[in-house]
Amino acid sequence: MDIQEVLDKIRQVKRVVQTEDIISEDKGSDFPFQRLVEEISEILAVNAYLLNYEGQLLGYLSIFDDINSARTHQMMEEKQLDPNYMKRVQELTVTLTNIPVEDERTIFANEYAANFPNGKTTIIPIIGHGRGLGYLILARKKQAFDAGDMILGEYVATILAIEIENLLHQQEDRQQKNRLMAKKAVASLSFSELAAMRTILKDKTEPSFRFTASRLAEKEGLTRSIIVNGIRKMESANILSSQSLGTKGTFIDLYTEENLHLIQETLDQEER
Repeated sequence: MDIQEVLDKIRQVKRVVQTEDIISEDKGSDFPFQRLVEEISEILAVNAYLLNYEGQLLGYLSIFDDINSARTHQMMEEKQLDPNYMKRVQELTVTLTNIPVEDERTIFANEYAANFPNGKTTIIPIIGHGRGLGYLILARKKQAFDAGDMILGEYVATILAIEIENLLHQQEDRQQKNRLMAKKAVASLSFSELAAMRTILKDKTEPSFRFTASRLAEKEGLTRSIIVNGIRKMESANILSSQSLGTKGTFIDLYTEENLHLIQETLDQEER
């Protein structure tokens, strides 16, 4: 890749960054950086995988799908790379280019590596303010990565470092806000309401569930009004939503597993 081609491709990436939202605003998005990952994959004609430091997939595009096996497909579906593989990757602090398929750090599935003797992997650490944020992993079946590829890859990694840090700050701010809301909501509960909410949420692993207030009241020695009041107070604080299902009970939705665990912890910590 000559210098003019490198500049043209950098401008192409820059246009995407300047004119599009490269971070998905959907809080439920599995791949918040998918748009930028797709762009680098298409520009360089590579498989591209963006991981956080622990190996969770933040975005990927596999244009050479035949380098994957059922095992690696399963990892992609679970959005988490193998911990043993990540231990080897985490040893890297600088970019490693043209890793052969025989190397343990190749992204090629071991089962099919022999089919791609010229396959090459490049791993680019994404670092922000001295801490590892993740990795951009690129793969080709034949053509080796040259200096032009690396200039573009490092450029994209720099953009990703900034955007990942911004995303982490947003998540931390949201978590702090949620913690304060949870504490305020729980503090508004009476002793009996607190006991009721603890019982309702005890051992729950899913944020949405159904329960029957009358059965709970009879089992735990609580009045139905205490249970209802506790739910209403939490609902008023936007901690959860509820819906009566008539004789089938009440449907409770705490929105996310993260929120469920936060409320459970806050209820357990509250002392009366």
